[in-house]
Amino acid sequence: MRCDASGTSEWQSMQAGAMMHLPGKNLPDGWEKVPPHLRYLYTLLLAMDANFKAKLKNHGYKDIELAAGMGYFVPEPLYCKHLNLHKDEAEMKSCDSNFAAVDHANTPAQKQFAINGIGMVFSKKFPARMLKFLPEYRIDLKLTDVKFWVSKFHLPAHGTSFQVPYSFNFTEGVGHTCGEGIEANWSKSNGATLSTREMSHGAWHEALNDVFSTMNWHKTRSMGTQLLRLLKEAVTLLQKQEINFQEHKQTFSAEIIEEWDKMIQEWDADKNKPNPYEEPVVKTSLADVRLQLTQEEAVEASRGVVAPHETMATSFLIAGLEIQEQQCLLQHHKTSEDTDTVKQKTALQEKQNAL
Repeated sequence: MRCDASGTSEWQSMQAGAMMHLPGKNLPDGWEKVPPHLRYLYTLLLAMDANFKAKLKNHGYKDIELAAGMGYFVPEPLYCKHLNLHKDEAEMKSCDSNFAAVDHANTPAQKQFAINGIGMVFSKKFPARMLKFLPEYRIDLKLTDVKFWVSKFHLPAHGTSFQVPYSFNFTEGVGHTCGEGIEANWSKSNGATLSTREMSHGAWHEALNDVFSTMNWHKTRSMGTQLLRLLKEAVTLLQKQEINFQEHKQTFSAEIIEEWDKMIQEWDADKNKPNPYEEPVVKTSLADVRLQLTQEEAVEASRGVVAPHETMATSFLIAGLEIQEQQCLLQHHKTSEDTDTVKQKTALQEKQNAL
């Protein structure tokens, strides 16, 4: 984890100026009394991501780390004390994610590493889990409002049940935040991981601290140019999207728009309310349709209605759908590279003739 604000006071004093909101230093007087629609101005966004290439082999080397806890890693004693309470637990997977890195985190091959990746944080049962943390690492949830979202690149892989509740796109006050600031930098730091994984624990920390510091220095130097480019892009796209929005809005009645606006406002205030962005899922299979049609035919037969043809309407419809499916498959095979030989072409033509 490249940025973790839960370290000790020494660590916080090194990093606070760059990432923390500090009353009396980089926050205006009365910031805590702003109306709800302006609170986003003083929201601290922290991105957390796992990097399973940033491993460290367990060689058993002993060394002394210089400036421990004063870079991008929290001081070791308290952190290791917490890890030792959970070292035999399997890596959690609380959603239907299809990321291979999470699936492979519990494989036997990972046991040879003292560290098998830079940390990941989950939101599931966060308040209850926070109470199990060491006191030095706890966040006072009575004074701090903590919310979780999934970064935009990772969100589609976490399954449909996570995509709406944890989407930046449906959250007020985050703008076009994508949350992939760390992910975009792994490609720069991963070049060093083949070397750092062979180091001692202290040297591993110091080498990665140098890499991360270099990356952040270049980012800080280019921030002015980057923000100017993004501002110009935002102004242009705002005008374009506003026109598109108004044109689309005119296709709905004022009553429908008012109803939607009310649902959004209620959901923004209380996430237990019906989610206006979640599309209803209707699961109807071909077997369900076939059953319904045969039941309707049975009702017609019980009334004495005689079918005009020998083949019932349901059987005719199902046969037509099956033929259409076979035609699609044949078209796919015809355009694929699996029909190069004469024998394959002949077989394909015979199937087409049969249809």
